[in-house]
Amino acid sequence: MADFEFKCPSCGNTLEIDESHQGKKTTCPACRKSFVVPEKDKPAPMPRVKGGAPVQVQGTTSDLTPQEEKDVFRMHPAWRSFFWKLILAVLFPVAALVFQFFVKASPGLKRVVLIAGLAIGLIFFLVVVVKRYSLLYRLSTQRLFVYRGLISRRIEELELFRVRDIDVLQNFWERILSYGRMTVFSTDATTPKFEVAGMPHPLKIKDTIRTHFRQARIRERVRPTEFISDFESDTDIGSHDPSL
Repeated sequence: MADFEFKCPSCGNTLEIDESHQGKKTTCPACRKSFVVPEKDKPAPMPRVKGGAPVQVQGTTSDLTPQEEKDVFRMHPAWRSFFWKLILAVLFPVAALVFQFFVKASPGLKRVVLIAGLAIGLIFFLVVVVKRYSLLYRLSTQRLFVYRGLISRRIEELELFRVRDIDVLQNFWERILSYGRMTVFSTDATTPKFEVAGMPHPLKIKDTIRTHFRQARIRERVRPTEFISDFESDTDIGSHDPSL
């Protein structure tokens, strides 16, 4: 019989199998999870929360199929996340100017102090510029990216359907200036934790990421119960009967 293609209900990978195996139990070669091979041309069942009603998905059935990836936002760390370095970049030139007008010294010394103050201030400012533009955060409808570096570049990416949780950290000063740090936890073995620093309005950014990773889970037919496997085997949760 001919082969036909279908998607793994756990990881969303496209698989190919002979039609004679329809209705039989098999294992996905990508995620190693067992499932029953669906019947050809038979619509897949609507995602269901365990013990509850089917999840209502707005739009047509095409919402559950691969879509064109679109950018949600691109941003660098907020300028205010470098507040103290920018203050130093201003204070040194100001101190040098104060020295020029209010301190009695030889012209040669004043010139040296002025040049040193301007140079130190410029160095602090350039450090801030380099650090800010060396980091780029990008969220698409399917993935979260972190670009690091100006000349040489390192790119980290995370599939949104693998996101498990997001923590927002803000100290007292960060709350006043409305920026903070986020830690994105995932089920990806290569990228279990994403660190995102200097984000403006981090709670709003968290809600945006949350909205899109929930949509990605529905689109890829990933059930929340799959994330229970991330707990350590010696914890209470890990030892519970999954049917409870």
